[in-house]
Amino acid sequence: MTDRDSKTPTNGAEPDEPGPSIGGEALKSAPKVKIKVIDRRFWAQRHTSPEAIPAEEVTIDESRFRPAYVQELEQRLQETLQQLQTVSEAYRHLRSEQENWRRRMEKQRDQAVFEFKKRILSKLLELMDNFRLALQSTAGAASNPAAEPILAGLRMIYDQMERFLASEGVEKIEPVGEAFDPSSAEVVEVVEVDRDELDHRILEVVQPGYRLGDQLLRPARVRVGQKGTAGE
Repeated sequence: MTDRDSKTPTNGAEPDEPGPSIGGEALKSAPKVKIKVIDRRFWAQRHTSPEAIPAEEVTIDESRFRPAYVQELEQRLQETLQQLQTVSEAYRHLRSEQENWRRRMEKQRDQAVFEFKKRILSKLLELMDNFRLALQSTAGAASNPAAEPILAGLRMIYDQMERFLASEGVEKIEPVGEAFDPSSAEVVEVVEVDRDELDHRILEVVQPGYRLGDQLLRPARVRVGQKGTAGE
């Protein structure tokens, strides 16, 4: 038997011709169709991946996922916070008004105490004036040994009164030799002088003045020098 006889079917049929394969030349010769896929995920519109999305662009309305009772509680919390802020502002305003009222009351009280103290000290100054005049009138009796103890007692009382005034903040005004100041002194006599350095200067204090703090209890009564007064 030859090779040709071995390839010939035994049933007398013609041998099959080799046909085209399904995945072969037919697919290669078929026209290619382009398929366009549109990615509609929100991050794919401008970014290549979700990781590339900036954090500020990812906004999710979380309120849609919270239960209704949670939203109601949050609303009540906001209303309560607003009421608390209103009450807090009213409280601060009330405290400010109370502080201002307290300061006004303290100022009025201090002023009332000062006026009362001023009246009492003014009366005491009159008593001291009488003591001073009494001491001046008894200056001639200082040579009398019997009167010396009495005069010493009067001077001691007068010194005690002056120390008491100083302890209460009273300042004595005796501006001898100073320029005349009408805010703290009162002229009782103008004396003619012949020197320029004594012109409008206080030559003598007839009655001392006193000052309590920055307020004048009474002005000092003084004699003031003035050049050429008598000649005119």
